[in-house]
Amino acid sequence: MDFAGLTLGELVQLLTLIYTALLILGAIPKAIAGIQALKDRLRSKKDE
Repeated sequence: MDFAGLTLGELVQLLTLIYTALLILGAIPKAIAGIQALKDRLRSKKDE
């Protein structure tokens, strides 16, 4: 079974790669916020 010149296995791999990339891109803002919160916590303890 071919779709646009790709076998079914290749199509599944491509869609999985796209899905994984979207998940990673969605997680980046949360990771940045977590790092910022950690920095703020360390700074507040340093000021005490």
